[in-house]
Amino acid sequence: MTWTPEEYARYLASPHWRATRRRAIQLAGFRCQHCRQFDTPSAPVQLEVHHVTYARIGKERAEDLAVLCEPCHEMEHGLPEHLTTQPGLEPVGRIAERVLHFIARRPPRQNVG
Repeated sequence: MTWTPEEYARYLASPHWRATRRRAIQLAGFRCQHCRQFDTPSAPVQLEVHHVTYARIGKERAEDLAVLCEPCHEMEHGLPEHLTTQPGLEPVGRIAERVLHFIARRPPRQNVG
């Protein structure tokens, strides 16, 4: 099944996804599964839940998801580290992610002549 960006955004705002996300973070022990950074009240870390596969979207299994801190999640999507670690550049990283996804989906150019 292919979801439009609007459908995916609605899914991420749904009560089902919020519960799935919360459960994934709990199972990960409130830490990034890549760098192992903890989310604690005294040292909060923005944890995000990354789809490793979209094969069962809406019916995700634990192995379909990875809990990552924001910098690790950005790097998982292939963004250059300097776009993800400098304060104030988060919006640029989000824009770059969309551009990279667009480029990756475009068919290759045909050389004419």
